[in-house]
Amino acid sequence: MTKKEEAEPFIQKHQLQRFESVPWNPLLPIVGYSGKIHDLECFLVWAGSDNRYKVNNVATTASAVSAYASIAALQPDVVISAGTAGGFSSRGAQIGDVYVSSKCIYHHRRIPDDIEDEHEFGDYGLGNFRSPPLGKLAKRAGLKVGVVSTSDSLDYTMQDLQVMHGEGASVKEMEAAAIAWVCHSLKTPFFALKSITDIVDDEERTSQEEFYENLAMASRNLQTKLSLVLSLIQGKPMLYWRWDYVAAASNDET
Repeated sequence: MTKKEEAEPFIQKHQLQRFESVPWNPLLPIVGYSGKIHDLECFLVWAGSDNRYKVNNVATTASAVSAYASIAALQPDVVISAGTAGGFSSRGAQIGDVYVSSKCIYHHRRIPDDIEDEHEFGDYGLGNFRSPPLGKLAKRAGLKVGVVSTSDSLDYTMQDLQVMHGEGASVKEMEAAAIAWVCHSLKTPFFALKSITDIVDDEERTSQEEFYENLAMASRNLQTKLSLVLSLIQGKPMLYWRWDYVAAASNDET
């Protein structure tokens, strides 16, 4: 997580304990917590606060470094990018909804293809990191499913908006695609879980106004859904949550 406000409800709910000594370079501001949740050994990693500006280490750089350091040290079975985000009402998002990712993309990395060398920099810029198919999990946990789009800015340009609309993004945030790249590189299963604080395509109010107004509520919703997701996934492979896995391999309730 990148915001302390997002992490605190979950830490308090499950009485997670802060690491006494960190398993990564202590010069990094990353903060780790651990504890047992539903018989799972769980780690919560917060990107910490910036040493110079005393604010949360938000956006892609700190998220990627935190993801790499924690995966290398802790070797998790799955990584969840849990946090708050903006949502598109045109895609059905409402404030307080919690989404699980179908894929994660970048909307601000506009890199032209190298036609002469046939290098696909355009696709590289988008990222297109597919999440495991989690339709059954979404239904069981009362989550919405959607494309999560990442950039380093709270606002957006018209070109950003075109990319997000073109890719069918339901969620706009500042971390998930960077973490997805690290997980893809390290072959660690990954998905994002995002609670909606503001409506990106609301013409009457700004995202910043809604974000601060709804942050506490969205963080509580995130804690509730994250706790439920952890209780559901324990002891089951990601493959279990595919709809076709249920049809082919078991008669479990769908």
